[in-house]
Amino acid sequence: MELHEGVGQSLYSLFTGMQLIEKTIEQPAMKSYAGDMNQLLEKTIREIRLLAVELHPPTLTTLGLMSAMKSYIKLYTSTYGIEVEIENLGIESQISDRDNITLFRVCQEALMNIARYADTTKASMIFIWEKAG
Repeated sequence: MELHEGVGQSLYSLFTGMQLIEKTIEQPAMKSYAGDMNQLLEKTIREIRLLAVELHPPTLTTLGLMSAMKSYIKLYTSTYGIEVEIENLGIESQISDRDNITLFRVCQEALMNIARYADTTKASMIFIWEKAG
């Protein structure tokens, strides 16, 4: 949250300031340089937002593991071009925040390993929910 709200907001303020500065510059070389700086700031803002979501997606706490995974998979597919089918067997149980983030990280790591090492365009994940007993 602090990463997104603090650093992200500061970078966005710098970005809007650079846009104002760029508009007032008349020298073509300096205007181009300011434009490059704007693009770098914009890219950095996107990376910070992605990192914040990867570290702890807001949907994980509010909507649960499955919603967080579905949201992450959309981002993952758009980033790596690997389609991920997600199957949910049973009814999602209430689990602790610690267990939620642990399971999310395990899935995230598995997907990253697929992106790095597997020569594929498709993957699947199956979640099986059973009552502890």
